Amino acid sequence: VYNQPQLLREALDSVAKQTYAAFEVIVVDDNSTADMKAVVEKYSDVRFISHDDNRGAGAARNTGIEAAAGEYVAFLDADDTWKPTKLEKQRRVFAESSQEVGLVYTGFVQYETDGTEWIHTPSAAGDIYLDELEQDRIHPTSTVMVRRDVVDEVGGFDASLPSRQDYDLWIRITEHYEVAYVDDILVEKHEQEGSISKDFDSR
Repeated sequence: VYNQPQLLREALDSVAKQTYAAFEVIVVDDNSTADMKAVVEKYSDVRFISHDDNRGAGAARNTGIEAAAGEYVAFLDADDTWKPTKLEKQRRVFAESSQEVGLVYTGFVQYETDGTEWIHTPSAAGDIYLDELEQDRIHPTSTVMVRRDVVDEVGGFDASLPSRQDYDLWIRITEHYEVAYVDDILVEKHEQEGSISKDFDSR
């Protein structure tokens, strides 16, 4: 998270509603000017970590990964929300899959700043490395659950990249592992004014 405390509340509310309960919550504040700790304190069993300087999304996600103790890691950007069954359904796919599967993602709906929306239904599964090189079939980060040992093996997010650190990591994962998906729209992604994803020069 970076600023926008109301969005963090909505994200954490969506985590609190998960039907799968065996998880830990780690909030990484990337040196916000707003008091994000005050938001987190209203939720029980949430670990709060704050950067002393602004390092970017990739570094913040890496901090969360390093602090996590679980067998799996799921990502949630503060401006996105999860549907209640997201973690349960992804965990079930992992349980029913072979060790060749290193990543499970879901469908999502994206709400643009002008009020329009579009739905992305997942379709790429198995050995998708070459397809992923051609075009990101997995994006965005908030749809993804990965095995922790897989991230440790291929390395985390490349914090030197200004954007699309997620795509870079998905490429490295799909080079060595298969992917699977939950055929359901389980993430709501909200585009924000001034987002780097809308600023192609910055990207």
